[in-house]
Amino acid sequence: MLDFKNILSLFQSRTASAYINNTIWLLLEKLVRLFVAFIAEVIVARYLGVFDYGLWSYVMAINFALLALCTLGLDGILVREFVKQPSLTDKLLGSAFISRLIVSAIVMLILLLSMVFFQKDMLMLMIVIMSFSLLFHCFSVIDQLFQSRVQSKFVVFSSIISVSLGACLKLFLVFISAPVFCFALAYVSEIFILSLGYLYFNRRFGMPINNWSFSTPIAKSLLRDSWPLILSGVAISINMRVDQFMLKGFLGLEAVGMYASAVRILDLAVMLPHLISRSIFPYFVKLKEVDENTFYRRMSIAYKVFAVAMGSFAIILYFLAEYIVDLFYGAQYIDSVNVLRVGCIAIFLSSFAALNSVYLRVMNEQHKIMNRQWVNVILNLFLNVVLINRYGFLGAMYSTVISLFISTIVYDLFDSDLKVMNRVKFKIVGG
Repeated sequence: MLDFKNILSLFQSRTASAYINNTIWLLLEKLVRLFVAFIAEVIVARYLGVFDYGLWSYVMAINFALLALCTLGLDGILVREFVKQPSLTDKLLGSAFISRLIVSAIVMLILLLSMVFFQKDMLMLMIVIMSFSLLFHCFSVIDQLFQSRVQSKFVVFSSIISVSLGACLKLFLVFISAPVFCFALAYVSEIFILSLGYLYFNRRFGMPINNWSFSTPIAKSLLRDSWPLILSGVAISINMRVDQFMLKGFLGLEAVGMYASAVRILDLAVMLPHLISRSIFPYFVKLKEVDENTFYRRMSIAYKVFAVAMGSFAIILYFLAEYIVDLFYGAQYIDSVNVLRVGCIAIFLSSFAALNSVYLRVMNEQHKIMNRQWVNVILNLFLNVVLINRYGFLGAMYSTVISLFISTIVYDLFDSDLKVMNRVKFKIVGG
């Protein structure tokens, strides 16, 4: 059972209150962003139809995987270093930004050369167009700075403005019956506007980009800590979208469109525990340094709250699945209902995955995050081959849930170094 006195203890200190306030701002931004983007996406899906929506979703999946590579796994590392070494802020910003920019430029060049010499079709054109967003995403280092200072509300506005303008642009494209590649241009425009917002607030609070400086030792130090997270991030992105890659190969783009409609709804729920955990990460970094016993106790409380909240949400979504799909996507996507229902299990498991990541990053055990993610990827690849052939696009969701359960719950039981984390985590069962 939940002990509400212990839960309230999580919120009593002034420091904790600051993180709660920061979390509320992040939740507000994410909820508005997800709602606006989801409504626009639903209208786009209805306009494009199952096949072209499958093409659009497939291109987004590829861009998502490339973004995971180009961010270099630095998000959590930067937040941690900004907290620990505030005097090095300008060098941390400059080193992380330049490192990301170089990798993004290399990826763009490879894609452009691939289109010129090998594959000249609509799919490759959209991938190349979307790759320009990788350059603008480099400015997200500013977001990590504001997170570390528990001041996320100052970048919430730029995020809401960018997604709102991006949604308006997509609706305009639907209104004029634009071809599918134009939606790639709309996405790049949205990320460009977001980057301008980051730069505005960065300058407003006395941290202009011209003060940033690149430091080779700092860049090497960041990459030395983040390389497991680079591989982990790539593994996560592959794992989250490998089902769509394989569905295209086995069943075609129409199956990708059907499957992606359910995944889009699931993403709204799965993102919530990861968003909250990202906001409270600096809090647990400081708490671990000040009072280790309190750190373990409050991590256990967080596991309990996350599990109950996401489990309850998953049950509600399961019973409303058919109504939700019909309401938003219409009859042409009704076959995705069972995919959504099976995916509700992943919503519950995501609460464990999010806090596992917090715990391991606080402990500087990034390589363990990488290991579990690659276990997840390998399992998912194997299960997709077996289950897609037998169950169609529903088999892709079966494989996602099974591999997530094994990598998030079962894997930890066989890692002797994680005995303490398991005791903390499984107190949600014992109370």
